[in-house]
Amino acid sequence: MTQPRPIPEDCSAARDAYAGYLASPERHAPVRAHLRACPDCRAAFARGLGCSDGDSGVHSVRLRREREQRRGQQRGMALAGAFQGWTGGPRGARLRLLLVPAAAIVLMTQLARGPRLSGEVRAQALSGSVWLEAQGLAASAAPRAVFLGEGCSTGSDGRARLESGSASVELAPHASAWLEARLPARFRLGAGNFTLHGDLTATTHWGVLECERGHAQVHLGPDGLDVQVREGVLRWIDSRGTRTLSAGDRASTR
Repeated sequence: MTQPRPIPEDCSAARDAYAGYLASPERHAPVRAHLRACPDCRAAFARGLGCSDGDSGVHSVRLRREREQRRGQQRGMALAGAFQGWTGGPRGARLRLLLVPAAAIVLMTQLARGPRLSGEVRAQALSGSVWLEAQGLAASAAPRAVFLGEGCSTGSDGRARLESGSASVELAPHASAWLEARLPARFRLGAGNFTLHGDLTATTHWGVLECERGHAQVHLGPDGLDVQVREGVLRWIDSRGTRTLSAGDRASTR
């Protein structure tokens, strides 16, 4: 059996610093330089963000966005072709009379329900230094779409919001979070302080937090997890079972 190639010492140091690099890229220029120069570390870094082996560095965002756009275009062309086949000619006139009002009803329902139906998640910089993957976000800029696996991080003066419909995660300075799933929204929280709003799920090293019509403060650090519920209900699920916290309750791993 072929033995795995040992990781060079400088690569080990760079990989150990990934978490700090995501939380504060401007303070980890050596890590950024190493990722540019080392294809093995770029691939490992991309896998850690949920990308495929072929997606590395800042190009992972662009590649996944292009794939999703191509899939959407292909689905749209297929549906258009099918619709034309079903409704073409005199025999399709009656079917068109039925389908057009039905399509209008579906469209109106989608507009009424807003972003939650489509699973759209957006990142908004509130202040200071904020990054979506390797792209900087300005507080004056419009919210940016977030794709599955993408991470948002804040610098020492940064604050940001990840929003899905009426649910959101707010990131305080030196915090990071990733989009794990849509419908319903699920976020992976890294180290830092966060505010959870609405109906969403947050996964952490210390368990899963299910927020239900809630407002909760979350602190994640090397010493554990601390949660304080301001409104609604929050369920903390870990190896010990499920704890249900209501407004005013506080719990921690310590």
